[in-house]
Amino acid sequence: MKPRVVIIAGPTGIGKSQVAEVVAKTWNGEIINADASQIRRQLNIGTAKPDLSQTQVPHHLFDIIAADANFSIKDYQNCALPKIAEIISRNKLPVIVGGSGLYIASLVGDYPLVVPARDPLFSEQFAKLTNVQLHEQLRIRDENRAQALHPNNRRRVLRALEIIMNPVETQPINTKPFDALLICLFCERSLLYKRINARVEDMFNQGWINEVQDLINQGIDVSRLQEIGYADIKAYLDGLLTYEQVAEIIKQKTRHYAKRQITWFKHQLPCVFVAMDFDYPDTTIATINHLIDEFLLS
Repeated sequence: MKPRVVIIAGPTGIGKSQVAEVVAKTWNGEIINADASQIRRQLNIGTAKPDLSQTQVPHHLFDIIAADANFSIKDYQNCALPKIAEIISRNKLPVIVGGSGLYIASLVGDYPLVVPARDPLFSEQFAKLTNVQLHEQLRIRDENRAQALHPNNRRRVLRALEIIMNPVETQPINTKPFDALLICLFCERSLLYKRINARVEDMFNQGWINEVQDLINQGIDVSRLQEIGYADIKAYLDGLLTYEQVAEIIKQKTRHYAKRQITWFKHQLPCVFVAMDFDYPDTTIATINHLIDEFLLS
């Protein structure tokens, strides 16, 4: 029987981190991050990164690269797969948590580890295309990847095109050394959007603007960060947006991101969907524990 891995996925704002914490405590587990933003150091408030000083559960792959460093899906695989094996070797349950669909797909799907090296001249052929036109070029070639990427995320859209247009011969990963139970949390869309709006307000109250200013003071070009909100807050600091405008822009972008995540998890991954009951969270946890119990005993 293969070793077992549990994945807690779902859209932003659904409560994945809190659920994963309880699951890890219950099942003698350790948490592995699958959030592309929480991997980055210094991006704390705006990425809703858990406070690791307040937990006794071991957490892995948080704060492992600089805020503005390049980090590919291949890089993530190279970090996550050995970490999964290490946790399993200690007879503990790897609990992977996050909302980055491609990261999760790279662990459970037929996603090649070998990808072409970055060619600094590759993007020149698309220099005259707008972000929307560039995204359409990706959609024509691979609708699944296009669906997972926002048109304004030009750097990642270009990278996806480069991988597709310059394939490297490799054996697909069609046999993983572990079996995975992929649990995706969901709730009514209107309720999720209310939670997202409230969380953005809370991020501002926690000092998100100061976090962005500190990054700028360190010489980091936050306008180039792909994480939602950082470039917008810079525009606010530069006097281009009012507080009300920047808050609403970030709320809207986050809601749109959550919508794309929901679509991805519905159509691209073999998820077991579990309703998140915010009034009675123990009900949700009981459902998840039952699924895990059956999974580990099967």
